[in-house]
This record gives sequence, structure tokens and C-alpha cells, in this order.
Amino acid sequence: MKLNKAALGSSGILAVLALSACGLQTAPATSATQTPTPSDSYIKQTLRSCGVVSSKYATLGDKDRTVTLQGQPKSSTRGMTMKEIGCVLTGVDTPDSVISRMDGTRALDGMQNASWKGYEASWTFHPDNGVRIILTESK
Repeated sequence: MKLNKAALGSSGILAVLALSACGLQTAPATSATQTPTPSDSYIKQTLRSCGVVSSKYATLGDKDRTVTLQGQPKSSTRGMTMKEIGCVLTGVDTPDSVISRMDGTRALDGMQNASWKGYEASWTFHPDNGVRIILTESK
């Protein structure tokens, strides 16, 4: 899938993840007065930390334990930027191996899947539609 590499330069999503990790805490902070509730899932906290919790391209479901991320298609500005998607993936500690698989997905590969500590992801890519990632907390 070359995740809009024209906009990112030649290093793709891996560079975006490296850059976005610089400003993202590994665990979204909650103050002593802010008690997490069932609606304060880690995914929702991560979306909030990345500034995309209210984006129409980051759709929460399953009591905020699942998010569907819609990336920008080639030559379009509708959808999440690779920087925003990179921030979310970094926030949920997506392994480099999964990022590499996402970055290498082509349209003809269809839906791909991976799981890691506490999360499951499915994704697909088409240049006309962009990347679509479904991320679910499995803890």
C-alpha cells in the first residue's frame, strides 16, 4: 500500500511514526481528578492525545473499544493524514512488523489482519479510497 508516500516523501509511514512518537506519550495521561470510565477506553484516550477524537474519519464503536480510521486517498484531502494515523498507531504500540505489513499492502491484497499485545487490527488499501484501518482493544 504506499500510504500516500507522495505527500510523505520516500520514507512513508515509518518516518511518520518516528516523528509522531516524539510528541506522543505512551500512555495518555489522566489527572488525579479524572477517573477513567468505561467510555474512556485507551483507544479513545489515544485519539484525544492525537487530536482526532472528534474527526469524522476516526469512527468509534463497540463502547469506544474499536475505531475505524479512514486515510486520505491519493490526490485528496478527505480522510486522516498519515501523520494522524501514525500518531494513533504509535499510541497503541503497533509493532514495526505490523507497520511494515501495512506499508506493503496493495489493493489486490484485500483485507489484512494482525494482533499484538492488547490489540487487533484489520486494514485494506486502495489508491482511490486510501487506507482503512479497524483497530480493536482485545484486553
